Amino acid sequence: GINSVAIEFTDNDGDPIIDPDPLTFLLNGDSTEYSVSDCLETTSGSLDIPSTYNGLPVTSIGNSAFQFCTGINSITIPDSVTSIGNGAFVNCTSLSSITIPDSVTSIGTNAFSYCTSLSSVTIPDSVTSIRVGAFSHCTNLSSITIPNSVTSIRDHAFSSCSSLSSITIPGSVKSLGTYAFSNCTSLTSINIPDSVTSIE
Repeated sequence: GINSVAIEFTDNDGDPIIDPDPLTFLLNGDSTEYSVSDCLETTSGSLDIPSTYNGLPVTSIGNSAFQFCTGINSITIPDSVTSIGNGAFVNCTSLSSITIPDSVTSIGTNAFSYCTSLSSVTIPDSVTSIRVGAFSHCTNLSSITIPNSVTSIRDHAFSSCSSLSSITIPGSVKSLGTYAFSNCTSLTSINIPDSVTSIE
């Protein structure tokens, strides 16, 4: 099964005190790696996700793990992480800086949706698909780099990114999903390469 791991500290009288570590980790079924499963919503400032926990690698960020952590402004993801779950950072409204390492191959549905302070993001060239709603409603996002590894930009991927003024779609992309760039009201320039065979 999956075990939830959290550290509990006690004072001199044996009474539990607030866990100073904002992160909760889940051990996978065969007990070889951890996933970040939750973060205290009261966490603020910068946060570095560790690459190991209890001597084992931290390889994923779970679904909704940082949802509504509105006080965090910067997150560093270690290069042990290979996947970012669905809605992992949804509604992290103060998040202005995030480092996504080249180890990440999967960014989930709505992963960064409503990250309204995020101004720029670089997607690593290990990612092949920008999933449904991945960066939707990132209203401050003015710059986006899409690598040549990406073959599909899915439904609502960048919808309502109202600060996005230009975007270059690389020659690896074959399909653009429904409403992929809907309500991108500042978009004045877009380059669609010959590789694209389907625009929904």
